[in-house]
Amino acid sequence: MWREEDKERLLLDCRRQAHEFFRTRVIPQEAEDLVSEVVLRSAVAMAKGYDLRPPLVHVICREVLVDYLRWRQRHAAVETKLGECADCSVEWEAEAILRIDVHSALKRLKRRERALLEMRFIQDMDYVAIADALNIRVETAKKGVQRSLKRLGELLDELEGSG
Repeated sequence: MWREEDKERLLLDCRRQAHEFFRTRVIPQEAEDLVSEVVLRSAVAMAKGYDLRPPLVHVICREVLVDYLRWRQRHAAVETKLGECADCSVEWEAEAILRIDVHSALKRLKRRERALLEMRFIQDMDYVAIADALNIRVETAKKGVQRSLKRLGELLDELEGSG
């Protein structure tokens, strides 16, 4: 299995390679999100026992780029439809504000809280997998996710109260 220092070094190399890959393909504001997605998928691949060499990272970068381009296509289609529907704008704005609030609240979480929520709800990992990935007990993983969700709710309430 991977030593902790090896994992960190490999993920840093992965981040550098992803930055280089996206540097000329997307605008800088979008590149960092895509690089983070590559690192996240690379960490999952490493946890599953794959050898994280540059060719695999390149494949992951390409997959992330394709997913991103597909998302942009779908997003453009939705915007076009919303432009045709004048009474949809209020609902669209409310959803956008909620997304901004959630993003702001996530940024204010501690790194570990954010990691737990990402593993559970973005990567769709069960508590056993989270516990294995973080080298903690399953019960600790469950409680950590519950506490992180509670903290996220508190932060969203704060943002709603100040908005």
